[in-house]
Amino acid sequence: MQCETTLLLSENDEITVLSNDSSADERFLIKASLCCDDRFNLIPDLIETLKSLRSSPLRAEMVRLGGRMRNVIILAADKDYTDKYLLFLKDALMSIVQRSSYGTGERSKRQRVLYHETVN
Repeated sequence: MQCETTLLLSENDEITVLSNDSSADERFLIKASLCCDDRFNLIPDLIETLKSLRSSPLRAEMVRLGGRMRNVIILAADKDYTDKYLLFLKDALMSIVQRSSYGTGERSKRQRVLYHETVN
C-alpha cells in the first residue's frame, strides 16, 4: 500500500479507513485517517485505541493548524483480521472524533462526520 497522504485539513470531521489484501509478509495493511478538532488528550487516546487493536503502526503523519488536526496512520495487522476489524477500527476512531467534538461539554460547530471506506 502506497502512503501518498493528503494532509489537508477540512472543516468537517472525517474518518477514512482503507485496506488492501496483504503485504509481502502476508500482513493486512490498513490506512486510517481522522480529521477533527484538536484537543489535549487526542494523541494519547489515539495511541490507547491502536494498542487495544493489537496492530502495528508502520507510519504516522500528523498536521495541526488553527485548532484542527489530521492524523494518517498506516497499520499492519495479522492476516486473519477480517472486515469486522475494519468496522471496529472505524467505530473506535469515531469515538475519538466524538470526544474531540464534545470534549468541552459544549456542542461544536463541526458536528458532521464524513465516512469514506474502500475495502478491496
